[in-house]
Amino acid sequence: MVLFWRLLLAHVIADFPLQTDAVFAIKKEKRWGVFLHGTIFGLVAILLARRWGIRLVYSVHNLNPHEQPYPAWAGLVNRFIFRIAIERAKSHSDRVGNFQLQFSLHTTDPILRRQIIPVDSWSMAEIADYGREFYSPGDRKITLNFALAKGSPLEPSTLKQHFHPDLFLIKITPLNPTYRAQQNNLSSHIDPASNDERIDLVDKIRNAGYTVILSIGEQEENKIGSNCGQYLKAHVDSESEMEEGYTYPIRPLEE
Repeated sequence: MVLFWRLLLAHVIADFPLQTDAVFAIKKEKRWGVFLHGTIFGLVAILLARRWGIRLVYSVHNLNPHEQPYPAWAGLVNRFIFRIAIERAKSHSDRVGNFQLQFSLHTTDPILRRQIIPVDSWSMAEIADYGREFYSPGDRKITLNFALAKGSPLEPSTLKQHFHPDLFLIKITPLNPTYRAQQNNLSSHIDPASNDERIDLVDKIRNAGYTVILSIGEQEENKIGSNCGQYLKAHVDSESEMEEGYTYPIRPLEE
């Protein structure tokens, strides 16, 4: 409950006193404005959540079919913030078991991964090296997240080359319906309504020795247009329809 109030306070601080007229104008007019506002909130949240013993989760995530691409420097800033947060947590003696780290990879094909994540990012070898450095006995396993599109390989043999099952677990999620995914002809490998492909894929990874989390969220979020990677302005500006998402009618706010 303490964490809830601290994060709520972080939202209030980032949304009001720190969201000046200038920041609001940038957020409204520039494509990187949302990233700026999110960075401000993230820094405030990190400062307010410094009561160790609270479980912290940091997700390193940038999937190309997001609706609003970030500029190239965003990856460098994200890496800088990531290093500060992680190193601060590692230096605290009570962090064991209370800090969960997640990396989003999306495929084990390194060439395809560079196309999916066209920003400055760690290779699988670099992620594995940092994971081994970060992990201590008693820690939660480091999560490797795969929002799998059709045609994006997830090969156990490649995973085993880099990531030891004792240190890393695999999380598999559907690829959410977004307009950028539609533009790039990407569709989800995991069908939330079907069990067949899910079971085969999960069994293959588990047989390689990994703990596997199959994360299927509430599909109502896709219909609302509020799920990860969805961007309402893209729906408003789009001239095409999307059957899998954004199905709720949009009504103007009354004056």
